Amino acid sequence: MEMSGSHSRRSNASCERCKQRKTRCDQKLEDEVRCLRASSAVNGRTLAAVLPQSTSDPPQEEGETLQVQAPIEYRAARVAAEEVPRPTLERTQQINARQPPTDLVVSLTSLFFRHIHPWFPFLDVQRVCLELSWLEDPTLLHYALFGLTLPYSFDSRLDQRSSDSFWKYIKRRIFLEVLEEPSFSALEALTILTLDLSGMTNGPQVWGALAIATTLLTQLHNKDSRVFRTSIADHESSALNKVDSLSRQTLFWAIYALDCYISITTSRPPCLTEDQLKSASLSRERLWQQTSWEVQAGMSFIPSLAWKSQLELLDFSRKAHALYLECVSLDERVDTMYRWLNQVGELSAELAEWALTILPSLQLSVQTDPKHTATARSLPSISLLHAYYHALVIHVHSMMSDPAYEALLGEPFTNTKKDSEVRCLRSICLLSEIVSGDTEKDFDKLGWPFAWSVWVGARYLLALEAREMNPHSSKLATLLNALQSLSRYWQISGKYFRLLKQGIKEVHTGDCTNTPNKQGILPSLVDFRIATSDLEDLFRADPIVQFVPPGEAGEQTADTHDYVAAAEAQQTQSNLADDSYSHFNFQVSDNWFNVPLFASSAYQNDFDVPSQPC
Repeated sequence: MEMSGSHSRRSNASCERCKQRKTRCDQKLEDEVRCLRASSAVNGRTLAAVLPQSTSDPPQEEGETLQVQAPIEYRAARVAAEEVPRPTLERTQQINARQPPTDLVVSLTSLFFRHIHPWFPFLDVQRVCLELSWLEDPTLLHYALFGLTLPYSFDSRLDQRSSDSFWKYIKRRIFLEVLEEPSFSALEALTILTLDLSGMTNGPQVWGALAIATTLLTQLHNKDSRVFRTSIADHESSALNKVDSLSRQTLFWAIYALDCYISITTSRPPCLTEDQLKSASLSRERLWQQTSWEVQAGMSFIPSLAWKSQLELLDFSRKAHALYLECVSLDERVDTMYRWLNQVGELSAELAEWALTILPSLQLSVQTDPKHTATARSLPSISLLHAYYHALVIHVHSMMSDPAYEALLGEPFTNTKKDSEVRCLRSICLLSEIVSGDTEKDFDKLGWPFAWSVWVGARYLLALEAREMNPHSSKLATLLNALQSLSRYWQISGKYFRLLKQGIKEVHTGDCTNTPNKQGILPSLVDFRIATSDLEDLFRADPIVQFVPPGEAGEQTADTHDYVAAAEAQQTQSNLADDSYSHFNFQVSDNWFNVPLFASSAYQNDFDVPSQPC
């Protein structure tokens, strides 16, 4: 009886962590195991004693780890001595795909509309939720939403092994269906998966999914009386209803947005051509007139307006990326430089005009209306809109502010160079204000394009610091802090953070002796001709893109060997000489450049990332 009473009291107890989540503790485990806090650790022998009783899963496969059940102190020691992570394919092959439970899919689908929909609102909320209510099984789209929202779920069923198994099932099912049985529904799910992958990498591992999506979207429009079926189960040949037609048009521009977001991080042109866009541009304005978002009494902000303005910014991003691609291939002729500079000036003027003509409801700050300012700063879509605008300004002018060509350093370009530097610094100041303001509490509702915007500003400040011209260390620290916080939800943000962290170390210590080519990562970081995706891939242990001289295809050069050796030898755990950055938690794997493409749930992150103030 005494033992029963003790067990009853223990079953009714809940730790503070579970109370905050409004969930019940797992009553089968001891308190210190089931309610492990992020800042505490459990004795390994105690854990080993209760683990066999609390685990009903099959024996763990060799090479897999259940990080969620490991003490934090043990994991911290293991990370420091971690071997090179397995490639994504190898990890995928060793995982058994499992279909996630329906109730878990339904629960995580709702998280999409809380965390992703505010800045990427292409799905019809009513349609998706109605399908959940009357369909017996979740659709392919619901599974895709489940995979995308894993980082936001604290469900205790989402340990590493389960998350990997569920994500493999989703990834394989989407790819197979979209290739074997193309339909509007399959393409919609592929769009979500592409967004998921793009939040993990900017490199070649996301390009394939994007290429398939952009190729298939040409069938979204009713051209020549031919259009994709809605789904595999759709055998009717009746005309599309209004809602279905709007969904197809919205999906087209969602894929367009992904194409712009991803391509600007690369050194390759966008997948969508101008001809494809021209045929669909006529429907773009009509789309916003037909959407179901109506102006309501007293409503100062309409969600569709922010998305419409974001697409306008993405039009500018295509132009900015075209200028970047041209900059990379510039020759040293003065006439060529002048022509390119004129294009930079024209785009800069267009961006400035866009900022001046933006709707009042989308302004981030209105001095005469403090109430509007407070409301706007609490809306993630508006924060992303302005952050992305400033990132484009920096992206365009950084190529001139810190030119890589000797011809641009001459007297004729001095004033242009200074003007570009002023514009970059002004945008960085405003970007740091956005990051350090009310936006900080909404990091979970901001996507990886916001992280890219922060990365662009931080990379420029690092270039200034490398030239010993940067009095903005506090702003750089603010941007780094934001990237570290965003990495909890988007893997690519963590890669940005660690690239910059290593660059800062090399600036302040000058320590590049651990790399065979004696160059380290800094020269690549401050050369704005090198795209973000190339930086990410270059410092992997196994670069996907190999650089070989013309005429020597198939032969690996010495430089390529140097790159690989440099990446393998890179030590990123050294302390920084500058105290401005000493407050960051740098307890991460040295092999960050080879992170497999697998989602981690918030339940795992809550254990793996100690709660330390930044």
